[in-house]
Amino acid sequence: MAAAFCLLVLAYVTLGTWASGSVCIQLPNGLLLGREALVDPYTPYWQPNVILKYPDGTPVLSDWVDSFYFTETTVWGGTLNGVLKGLGGDGRDHPAYRESVFFAYRPDAGLVYLHEDPDTYERLKQEAGQIIWVLGPEVHTNLLGTFLKLVEDPASRRKFCPLPILPDRRRGVH
Repeated sequence: MAAAFCLLVLAYVTLGTWASGSVCIQLPNGLLLGREALVDPYTPYWQPNVILKYPDGTPVLSDWVDSFYFTETTVWGGTLNGVLKGLGGDGRDHPAYRESVFFAYRPDAGLVYLHEDPDTYERLKQEAGQIIWVLGPEVHTNLLGTFLKLVEDPASRRKFCPLPILPDRRRGVH
């Protein structure tokens, strides 16, 4: 009897955690911001990263995005841009800059990387329109900051998002 009760409590806690972790944000262009998985044993406190996802829950990128911008049609950002700004200048002379991955996404163009197609990347950013500043004008943030601010707004929340139990470490930025 006690074992059945413990299993019932464990199932309740697991399902409750899974359901609350599966909340995500619907961006204007259809992409989602949400947790990468229910738990991530490779991160502190097993707290999974917030990532950019397609509407079916498939990750667009499974990597920390340090700078993130979005408009009604387009999202773009980079994996180390915010760290590099603290180096003085624009950081482009630092060796870590060459390891940075900058991306842009628009539904009609797909996912574009700066290092693979710089012309299309720049064109998508130029055609993007007005940036939606979630933390205030000119306040730059990452995916986590954007997620935490937008999750407060019921209009931008999607009630459920596909969420694996563990992250798929075979994915990442290209």
